[in-house]
Amino acid sequence: MKLEGALELARRGELYPGIILHGRSAEGRLDAALEMARALLCELEPERRPCGECAHCRRIVAPGDASGRFHPDFLVLERDLKTSTSAESTRTLLRSVQQRPFEARGQVFLVVNAETLSGGAANALLKNLEEPPTSAPRHFLLLAPSSVDLLPTLRSRSLAIY
Repeated sequence: MKLEGALELARRGELYPGIILHGRSAEGRLDAALEMARALLCELEPERRPCGECAHCRRIVAPGDASGRFHPDFLVLERDLKTSTSAESTRTLLRSVQQRPFEARGQVFLVVNAETLSGGAANALLKNLEEPPTSAPRHFLLLAPSSVDLLPTLRSRSLAIY
């Protein structure tokens, strides 16, 4: 599926819980993920999402953004070890899945460099993709150079978007 089609699903609230954003450059994948997160959390009516101007859209920023802005319902998991993302840091992020969203109608979890998830980290994430909480929408955006860089179990439970 192409990004435009996925953004339309996000606007309508019909997007899969697990999304693999692959291809392009790392910066291109990140830009696509930010656009997707804004479409998912924007407060305007579906046909106008993402507006880029509401409080939700303005506060969804790239990891390490110097502006100091952040959105409490947009959480980011980055590689914490030299070559991988640990199960411990993944489980810490996933504790937020069990909480209700703070401000938005749902939550978005961005996994940067998803290809570096350790086996334990991927399995912890997999549980949440298989049985997402139903109290509010939760979406996991997995960024990877190629979808084949992820475990087959993650790929089978996610929608790949180039």
